[in-house]
Amino acid sequence: MRVVNRADRSLEGGETTALSYPLDEPGEYRIQITAQEANVGGETTVFVDESTVIHATLDLDGVSFETR
Repeated sequence: MRVVNRADRSLEGGETTALSYPLDEPGEYRIQITAQEANVGGETTVFVDESTVIHATLDLDGVSFETR
């Protein structure tokens, strides 16, 4: 596995962030999110193209994803 994009963002618990076309080329990617100060995180595999928006929500139980 190789890392093709890495970004740091600050989120409060329960907050959602949108990742709009976070990668350079269309294709299938694994999106992985980890919380620095808590033992939570999550991952999902999605097909990404120029119209893809991935919504990630950080909760105490982990990360939930929604792709639109």
